[in-house]
Amino acid sequence: MTSPAKPSEPVCGFDLEHSWTEAWDFSRPLNFNHGSMGFTPRVVLARQEEISRRINAGREEFVREGGFSQLDDARKALAAFVGADENNLVLTANVTESINSVLKSLTFAPGDEVLVTNHIYVNYPALIDECARRQGFQVVKAEIPYRLKAEDDVIAPIMAGVTAATRLAIVDHISSPTAMIFPVARLVKALGEKGVDCFIDGAHAPGQVDIDLEILGAAYYGGNNHKWLCAPLSSGFLYVRPDRQAEIMPAVGSGYATAAHDFITRFSWQGVIDFVPRLMIPDTLRAMHDMHPAGWDGIYRRNHALAAAARRLLCERLGLAAPVPENMIGSMFTLPLGPIQFPPEEMEKSPLHRGYDALVKSHGFGAIFSQFGDDYIVRVTAHLYNKLSDYEALADALAAFIKDHQS
Repeated sequence: MTSPAKPSEPVCGFDLEHSWTEAWDFSRPLNFNHGSMGFTPRVVLARQEEISRRINAGREEFVREGGFSQLDDARKALAAFVGADENNLVLTANVTESINSVLKSLTFAPGDEVLVTNHIYVNYPALIDECARRQGFQVVKAEIPYRLKAEDDVIAPIMAGVTAATRLAIVDHISSPTAMIFPVARLVKALGEKGVDCFIDGAHAPGQVDIDLEILGAAYYGGNNHKWLCAPLSSGFLYVRPDRQAEIMPAVGSGYATAAHDFITRFSWQGVIDFVPRLMIPDTLRAMHDMHPAGWDGIYRRNHALAAAARRLLCERLGLAAPVPENMIGSMFTLPLGPIQFPPEEMEKSPLHRGYDALVKSHGFGAIFSQFGDDYIVRVTAHLYNKLSDYEALADALAAFIKDHQS
């Protein structure tokens, strides 16, 4: 192992060796995958248990005696946080529910096209292809390079995929496989000028970057709360611009999911669910804000600074080149690991588990890996519980992994 990470310049009053690890409970000493499901701090979990016990002591009282006003207060708090008019945002379980609600609500004519990119979340192509089969639209994929120099390298391939038949473009705010921040404001504007609506997959954006949905102006935006906001699982949202709300129905609907009801009401009752994750939104926003003396702005700035420093450390230690400029990452990044080969028995696993299982076995912690084109890449995250020297341990683990799997 090389010498420890160099001391860093303070960010919002703290150097990058300061962490808030004590606010969380972890099963492993090091965690570099906040992106998949996030981690919820202890103070929020305690409040979640308190609310859950209270509701379970009187479930019917909650439903019939004011519980829904509490849910509406949570929805409004989230709308304010992401810069949305409260009449344009509804609560969902996650972005998967949000994109299902939009795609399955839209009516397509023969020959209509839906534009996606090769940076899309791994589970969505099958969903979109099935919707295409049932609803009659064609799927067009824009190929965006993994290595690029500027935002224009994202915009050009997407706009090149637009035709007179393009009805909808599905683009990431922050890509799940590559961790790249897309220039969504520029894309929404450019696509809108061509008459194309956008569904922005914001699974990784809330809590990682500042968001103002009304200024962004996308027709549709889906976000998760359980990732970078650190809320309990099963908490997300869907934003729909007012001029597109009439045709959008919840993917799972009940008696209010009809054209006779307004957008907010349609999503207000989907049957009996666990309401607690939604009720926890205000507590989560407040707890995380109060954790850093500079609030959410301090969290954004500190986590980005840590991610950038960690990326530089890993590139230097492993002799790797960063695929995108620093302004195109938030609090997570990916790196290409070079020519990696696995024995035949490992090839039976998914690309994610080939690397993940190897790191857990050799070093006791994991990271997210994926195959992106010809590159086997690792995705690394940074949150308040991380500190810069953590990434020295990750560098050691990745160096051993690369050595053991060189072609």
